[in-house]
Amino acid sequence: MFLGRFEHTIDAKCRLTIPSRYRDQVPEGIYLMQGFDGNLTAYPKQQFENIAEKISEKSITDSDNRMLRRFLFSSATWLEFDNLGRILIPSFLLDYAKLGSPVMIIGANDNFEIWNLENWQKVQNRITDPEVNSHCWAAMDISTK
Repeated sequence: MFLGRFEHTIDAKCRLTIPSRYRDQVPEGIYLMQGFDGNLTAYPKQQFENIAEKISEKSITDSDNRMLRRFLFSSATWLEFDNLGRILIPSFLLDYAKLGSPVMIIGANDNFEIWNLENWQKVQNRITDPEVNSHCWAAMDISTK
């Protein structure tokens, strides 16, 4: 499970050090792709393959499914860590997420996300707003039982 948040920098060669507690969970590498909210999303190999399998089960005659396939798979790339725990982020993904330096790396349960710091602050403000939370949490009917 990917938990927590970490502020890291992207160096001049577009390399980003991934926190060691995340690397320990995915020593072989990650699939990095566009996220749905202007961020980047990193998946362990098995999680990404599960998503790919579920999408492949959907009809290619459905235009929404074709758009989802294009969105996800055209941006996905397999990345391995160098000996310092860094990944080299392709320029098209840097541009998509408007990543500069520093960035915020956040845990999201079965994956982690990489955010432009300013955009993450906007999300952070929203998810910590008590009025937004009371409505969202009630609608989700989450229990610890």
